Amino acid sequence: MRSTITFKLLLALIAVFSCVLAASTAYQYHQQKTLINDVLSEQLHDKASNYFDSLNMMMLTGTMSQKETLRQKALAQEGIEAVRVLRADAVTKLYGPGQQNQQPVDDIDQRALNGELVIEPISADWGKGLVVALPMKSSENYRGTNCVSCHVAPAGEVLGAIRLEYNMNHVNSMISKQAMFAMGIMAVIAFVGFIITMSLIQKIIVRPIQRTSKFMSNVSHSKDLSQRLMHHQQDEVGQLSTAINSFMDTVSESLERVQDTSHSLADSASKLTAVAQSTDKAANNQQLETNEVQSNITDMLQQQTAVEDSTNNATVLVNHTVDVATHSASQAHNVSEDIKQLVSNIDTVREKISSLNQRTEEVSSILVVIKGIAEQTNLLALNAAIEAARAGEQGRGFAVVAEEVRNLASRTAEATGNIEHIISQFQQGSEESLTSVDTVCQFAHQRSVDVEALSATMHNVVDEMRQVLRHAEDIQNQTQTTSDVSQHIQSKIDVITLHANDTSQSASHTRDISVDLEHLSERLEQLLNQFTLSEHKRVNK
Repeated sequence: MRSTITFKLLLALIAVFSCVLAASTAYQYHQQKTLINDVLSEQLHDKASNYFDSLNMMMLTGTMSQKETLRQKALAQEGIEAVRVLRADAVTKLYGPGQQNQQPVDDIDQRALNGELVIEPISADWGKGLVVALPMKSSENYRGTNCVSCHVAPAGEVLGAIRLEYNMNHVNSMISKQAMFAMGIMAVIAFVGFIITMSLIQKIIVRPIQRTSKFMSNVSHSKDLSQRLMHHQQDEVGQLSTAINSFMDTVSESLERVQDTSHSLADSASKLTAVAQSTDKAANNQQLETNEVQSNITDMLQQQTAVEDSTNNATVLVNHTVDVATHSASQAHNVSEDIKQLVSNIDTVREKISSLNQRTEEVSSILVVIKGIAEQTNLLALNAAIEAARAGEQGRGFAVVAEEVRNLASRTAEATGNIEHIISQFQQGSEESLTSVDTVCQFAHQRSVDVEALSATMHNVVDEMRQVLRHAEDIQNQTQTTSDVSQHIQSKIDVITLHANDTSQSASHTRDISVDLEHLSERLEQLLNQFTLSEHKRVNK
C-alpha cells in the first residue's frame, strides 16, 4: 500500500493541503490580530485623551476631589486594568509630588514624561495586554484651555502623562475562535477538493497506469512480444503507451537479429573450438621444444661457468707465480750484486793482507838489526864491566851502569826474539788467510756467475709466464663473451618460453571460451525460442 502511486499522491496532497491550510490560518490570524491591535490602540489613545479632558474640566470647575471617582469609572470599563496619572517635574515643583501612584515606576512612564507617545504590548499578572502612555504638554490653547496661565510652564513642556493598561485576553480568545472557525471551513473545503482531486487522479492517471502494468505483467509471463497496447488518449499516459509499443517493436526486432546472430555465433564458436584445439597442440609442442633448448643452454652455461672459474683460478695462480718469479729474479740480481761487492771487498782484504805481509817482513828485518844492536850492546856492556872491574873503586859506578845496560840489552834481545816469534806466527796466519781469501774469492766469483745465470733464467720464466697470463686473459675474455652471449640467448629463450606458456594458456583459455561460447549460444537459442516475435496483437486499453 505504501509503495503505490495512490498512496504517494495521497501523502503529497495531504501535505500540500495541510501546508496551505496552516499558512492561510496563520496569515488570517496575524492579519486579524494586527487589525484589532491597531483599532484598540486608536481607542485607547482616545480614552486616554478623554480621561485627560475630564481631569482638565475638573481642574477648571474645582472638582478635583472627584478624580478618584473618575478613575474608578474608567476602571469599570471592559478591558481596562489600570489607570494612572503621572506628574512631571513642572507640576511637582508647583503643586508637590502628589500621591504615590502618580510617580514614574518603569521605563514606559519615563518615556512618556520625556514627551514620547508610548503604545505597545505588555505582559502583566493579569495576562497579555496593551499599554498607552499619553504625555500632556503645556499649551496656550489646548482644546480651548490655556494651560500656561495655570501651571506657569512654558508652552511645549511636559506637565504629566496619562497611562492606561488594556487586557487583551478576551480579544485574543475571540481572534483564536474566529481563526479556528475559518480553519474548519477551509478544512472542509480542502477535504472536498481533496476527494475530487483523488477521484480525478485515480481515473486519469492511476487506472491507465495499472492497466499498462497489467499488460507488461502479461507480456512478462507469456513472453509474447507480439502483443501491443490499444490507446485513445493523447496525454502523457497515451505517450507512455506509444513508447511501450515502440519499445516492444524495438525489442522484438532486436531479439530477431540476436537470434540470427546466435546461429552465426554457434557456427563461429564451433570453428573457433577447432582452431583453439589446434593452437593448443602447437603451443604445447613449442613449449616442449623450448624447454629442451633452455635445458641445453642451461647446461652449456654451467660448463662455461666452470671454465670461467678455472680460467680465473689459473689467472690468479699465474699472476701470483709471475709476482714470485719477478721477486725472485730481483732478489737473485741483488744477491749477484752483493756477491760482486763481496768479491771486491775480499780483493781489498787480500791486498791489505799482502801489504801487511810486506810490512811484517820489513819489521822482521828491522828486528834483525835490533837484535844485532842488542848483542853488540851486550858485548859492549860486558867489556865496560870488565874495564870497570879493572878500575877498582873508581869504576864501580860505571860497572853498575854497564851491568844495567847489559841487562837492558839482554831484555831487548829477549823481547826482540819474542816479537820475531810473534811476527813469524802472524806471517804464517797471514799466508793461510791469503790462501783462504783467494779460495773464497774464486768461489764468490763462481757463485756470482751462477746467480746471474739464475736471474736471467727467472726473467725468461717471467716473460713466459706473462705470455701464459695473456693467453689466459684472452681465454677468460672469450669465455666471458661466450657466457654473455649464452645468457642473452637464455634470456631470449626465457622470453620465448614465457610467450610459449602464455600462448599455451591463451590457447587453452580460448578453447574453454569457445566451448563456453557454444554452450552460451545454445542457451541463447533456448531463451530466444521462449519468445513470440511476430504476428502483432492489439490489446485494448
